Amino acid sequence: MKPIADFLPTPAQVLAAGDAWDKATKEARYILLTLGGQLGVIGPSLPWADIPATFRLELVHRVYLFRDLLNKVLP
Repeated sequence: MKPIADFLPTPAQVLAAGDAWDKATKEARYILLTLGGQLGVIGPSLPWADIPATFRLELVHRVYLFRDLLNKVLP
């Protein structure tokens, strides 16, 4: 069993996700919210700084888990 720290996003990942969020189109944000399961909770027009911290961490966590999944599945 892995330690819980292996599943927490690093500060660098949170900053990178925030930069990407602020540069992304509303359509891309919509997709990230759908992946993260927060579509009804927060909207795609919010800037990263206005999203509550718990939702930001959850989005980062799910995005990086999804990336790892795609890297394992795609050739």
